[in-house]
Amino acid sequence: MEIIKDKIKALSVVQRDLDQLVIDLLKPYEPEIIDLNIEEQLQRGIDATGQPITPGYRPLTISIKRQKGQPTNRVTLRDEGDFHESFKVRFGPKFFAIYATDEKAEKLERKYGKDIFGLTDQNLQEVIELLRPELEEHIRKKL
Repeated sequence: MEIIKDKIKALSVVQRDLDQLVIDLLKPYEPEIIDLNIEEQLQRGIDATGQPITPGYRPLTISIKRQKGQPTNRVTLRDEGDFHESFKVRFGPKFFAIYATDEKAEKLERKYGKDIFGLTDQNLQEVIELLRPELEEHIRKKL
């Protein structure tokens, strides 16, 4: 009976600390999180909801992008790369949020919406899969 009480107590501690544990385990994966946002979403012209980034580029921007050999059939929010290179992840006690430090960040967010930052459900699932082995191992050790 004592073993069961100990397991229940350990499970209670794991449950209480789970959010912080997940955040702690996520921190080393910041580059992967950023890469998913940029390469798997923005470069493909989609936001965190999986929808196309709108509004589309204006004719002048399309002309400039063609001259540079950049895609014009979707909004990638990439010209010289400064914006994408400034991406960071803020880790809170129960969340993480992607943001950019580039001076254009606020303007781009106002124009294209807050969902240019963040992960689609599919990409969030990829992050979960990255964490799963470490999380399971941690929980196993606690129990």
